[in-house]
Amino acid sequence: MRLGLLSVVIASALAGAACGTSGPKVALIGDSITGLSRERLSAGLGDEYTVEVMGKFGARSDEIIAEVKVIAASHPSAAVINIGTNDALQRVPAEQTKASVQEILDLLDDVGCRYLVEINNGITDLLTGDSRADEARAINAELDALARENPGVKVVEWNAAIAEHGGVSAVMYDTVHLSEKGQSLLAETYQEALSNC
Repeated sequence: MRLGLLSVVIASALAGAACGTSGPKVALIGDSITGLSRERLSAGLGDEYTVEVMGKFGARSDEIIAEVKVIAASHPSAAVINIGTNDALQRVPAEQTKASVQEILDLLDDVGCRYLVEINNGITDLLTGDSRADEARAINAELDALARENPGVKVVEWNAAIAEHGGVSAVMYDTVHLSEKGQSLLAETYQEALSNC
């Protein structure tokens, strides 16, 4: 999901961008999946929440720490963290991803409601077409472990939502990035999760 210099510029523009003017502040943190879904996520949640979106294109979990520090300083009441897809694509060891996500959770320790979003088990390398299912499942297992180990942290079961709405091909155009239908589904899934905060 490395998209070059333009991606970095777009990611910088997205960092800290807040939408919506009412309700508690929700931080949506992630990579290009979050960045490209920004409009629908903001529209889907904006009536109930003040939405802050940070989608850093091409980022692994260890590459968003600086941005998370900025978000933490804005004191959101909830955070949804959708990171790890690039880790799987680049075959970062799952335990290394776990350590990076733990650092993110630690930075957001005073946030009352924190969600980790499963990454898609059906992802493939965008250049070679090789499956990264094993890597994705290993990372998701570590996300589950983090939820068990950190009080108040829950997991958004994104793979179940994908399966219930037609599978990967129905909600993604390249096994990584979401179609319009997928973006709307992501917003609905986040809204449902946040209703349980």
